[in-house]
Amino acid sequence: MFKMHYVRQIFCLCFLVLFLSSCGPKDGSQGNDSLPGAPGVGSVDQSVIINLPPFQDAEKKFEDERKKLAAEYSEMAKGLNDKQKSAIQTQFQQELGKIQADIITPLQEKQKRAIEEVAKEKNLTVVLDATVVVCGVMDITDDVKKVFDPNSKKESKSPTAKEETSGKESPKQVVGYLSQEKLFNTTKMRKAQEELYKIFSDMQKNLEKEAKSIYGDNAPPTSFLTDYQKKLDEKKKTIIKPVEDDINKVAGEVAKEKGLTIVLDDVNVLYGGVDITDDVITTLE
Repeated sequence: MFKMHYVRQIFCLCFLVLFLSSCGPKDGSQGNDSLPGAPGVGSVDQSVIINLPPFQDAEKKFEDERKKLAAEYSEMAKGLNDKQKSAIQTQFQQELGKIQADIITPLQEKQKRAIEEVAKEKNLTVVLDATVVVCGVMDITDDVKKVFDPNSKKESKSPTAKEETSGKESPKQVVGYLSQEKLFNTTKMRKAQEELYKIFSDMQKNLEKEAKSIYGDNAPPTSFLTDYQKKLDEKKKTIIKPVEDDINKVAGEVAKEKGLTIVLDDVNVLYGGVDITDDVITTLE
């Protein structure tokens, strides 16, 4: 029987990058030796770090352990009923999570320490994930590579910013961040999600009933399912978007009050920054 699965979707805030200045010089000159919109802000390309030998070796070790564990649990599940298999699967996932934490987490902590060390050396107050940066900040990826894995080959740096930072006063914090998880659990968002889930449940029942009457035990065509998905998306826009707009508005006001020029999702801030989540929630509640 076809099932429409409800997926919890974390909303995206609309002020991903709010640089108050342009990335390049306004006088038409080339280069970007200064940081007009983001003083004291750097970036790291994490895809480069996770492709270094230590991470690659850890991934291989984890995959070997996963295959070994999967074989063991597959053998354990033979002859069991569905309920028992489900319990075995849950146990397998828990054990796999522990193995991943033992192998990968130490490297993630080492990466975090490397970023912090380089940030302090460069007199940076904030380091962002490079995926949210277009230009105008210092790329410290190669420096982090050197600290994280001294044996890695150092690549040529792109001239994104001056690096003569020693002895300078630390720049004022200009980057704020928000915890999507905390915002998702605010009263307004929870109520909106509950309302949306009730609508989804009713739509799913109608969908299954209608699909059964038209197509019997056969799977309905994609066009049939797409129509229901469009209706659900429209309901989501009607119910969720007003709450998102409220959060964005309040976050913008808090950011302005604190003198911040950039507000990001917390997962994109690798070091430093100002957490404005509680201030936003307090205003909303």
